[in-house]
Amino acid sequence: MTVRHIVPLGDFEELASLRALTREAESLGVSTLLLEERLGSQLDPVVTIAALLTSNPTISLGMMLSAHSGRAPSVLAKLVSGLDLVSGGRTHLVLGDLDDAPGETLAGSAEQVELIREMLTHDVTTFVGPAYRVDSAWNTPRISGGSLTPDKICVAYSRAQLEWIARTDHRGLTAFVIGCSRSTWNVDEPAFAEVLANSGAPFIGALVDIENDVASAIAFAALIAGRFAAVYLRWPTIPTESELVLSSQLG
Repeated sequence: MTVRHIVPLGDFEELASLRALTREAESLGVSTLLLEERLGSQLDPVVTIAALLTSNPTISLGMMLSAHSGRAPSVLAKLVSGLDLVSGGRTHLVLGDLDDAPGETLAGSAEQVELIREMLTHDVTTFVGPAYRVDSAWNTPRISGGSLTPDKICVAYSRAQLEWIARTDHRGLTAFVIGCSRSTWNVDEPAFAEVLANSGAPFIGALVDIENDVASAIAFAALIAGRFAAVYLRWPTIPTESELVLSSQLG
């Protein structure tokens, strides 16, 4: 089972803590660490990832961004391809919003990811969608198509969008992650089963908020892990060494 960690980007003063966390995560065999840009973040995710990559030669580092962060998907494609090239293929992007807005208002997230994937696999891209359009966008150097695994660029949906996901055709969507709640899992399980059975996506991950009870959240992640391609643990703050050790037992 693949376990990935999502930690918040904070102030510049927290950069040392992020460096220490990355070293510890790599020593524990963590495959992927995602830096989430949240309200109030002062560190830039791209610059921070580039800084951390220089001293961590094996761990994959990525970013989780709001679909409404103001970054154009064509710009994100260039940033991701640049990071992926200098890291030797170790960059990931999760794009979406985990609020309680109706799913229809977040449909543009999948379109953004589709555009980004197109730009990551073509030297020149022309794309026309309901919300985004590029005409002969140039993106070189770029990552090769062979290295663009389905999970490298994902859409994130919250539990609030679960019903919408279940009734929406996702056969063209390569990868997405869905927020799962241990407090509502008994009610949500049939809808999750429907999504997992009918979406056709080659990669579907579960996103579990750690919140205040680390042991309980990890136990819940272990309970549902077999249903998903990967589990993403979303930490409210930078985890301590002991918390990271506890969570590493999942993998």
